[in-house]
Amino acid sequence: MANILIINGSPIAPSRTGALMGYCADFIQRQWHTTTTVRIDVRELDPVELTHGRFDGGSIMAAAALVGEAEGIILGTPVYKNSFAGVLKAFLDILPQGAFSGKVVLPIVLGGAAAHALAIDYALLPVFAALNAYHTLHGVFLIENQVELLDGRLSSFTAPEAEHRIDAALEQFILAVRRTRI
Repeated sequence: MANILIINGSPIAPSRTGALMGYCADFIQRQWHTTTTVRIDVRELDPVELTHGRFDGGSIMAAAALVGEAEGIILGTPVYKNSFAGVLKAFLDILPQGAFSGKVVLPIVLGGAAAHALAIDYALLPVFAALNAYHTLHGVFLIENQVELLDGRLSSFTAPEAEHRIDAALEQFILAVRRTRI
């Protein structure tokens, strides 16, 4: 059984990013029945532990343990000021060096304009490298208005290619995690 961790880096709830991470979890469960999917919503971690770098705090230690147990990580974040969410940055900064070692990572980013797609290459990938990710898949960028919410859950994709790109990336993610298990 594979352990998949979904990290929602959005600082607000409900959010399009959170809804999209729920979609990813449902997709993984439908496509790969012999998997365990766990989710971390970074906004729910203890804010004092995050802001003070308390890596020995209870919520941080529990989240770091989930990272350690994961074989694959899907990480979603909105883009603010051309970079990923600060609460997610605080969480990634507090993880031990090599926390992503041996793991397949899929970044999924939502932004207000196409120019925000660069946040994957220029902001997230260097952090994943510093955390020693085994294999980072090509990230998926969606413009916020391509994801519609209803009662805090993803109700639809407003652009068919958006759903296709997410589904294709998730299929590649599953294949990559399976390859690391051989």
